[in-house]
Amino acid sequence: MVRRMHHGFYERACCQVDHILSPVLFYQALPCVLEEASVIFLCSYMPRDESVAFLDKHLAPEHLIEPVALYASSEPASWSAHCLYTQAMQKDLEAYFADWNTPIADNIVCYRQGKLLLWFHDAFTGGELLLSSDYDQNKIATFCTAMRPTFQFVAASEV
Repeated sequence: MVRRMHHGFYERACCQVDHILSPVLFYQALPCVLEEASVIFLCSYMPRDESVAFLDKHLAPEHLIEPVALYASSEPASWSAHCLYTQAMQKDLEAYFADWNTPIADNIVCYRQGKLLLWFHDAFTGGELLLSSDYDQNKIATFCTAMRPTFQFVAASEV
């Protein structure tokens, strides 16, 4: 059995961020919490042909890809991709949203070296965004301020 890196994520304290509805603001804020060479797993339940070229350009090298499983869904995933987060990807995200005003994915998971950093389930449709408790509160506050939502720190038992 392959262990999925997010098992146990809900048993730890984390930061839950509510009401992230703007993909533009979310992706612009990523440099606040992601380091270069982090991996972003993107999953979509509907075809988004406009995303294919972008994803193909930023695929993560095989040795950095780790298994990611999301909650069961009645909809089969249309596609998923592990992308390498770099300054070039960040620049391309800004260009992407200059042309397209739709989210790239329905679920977003960011990780680095076996550590789950960010989990955004049902992204941009009212789903919850969880940030690792490994981040200090100032870094999370900076990230959240860039997106303008409300946020609160919660104990593991409250998630």
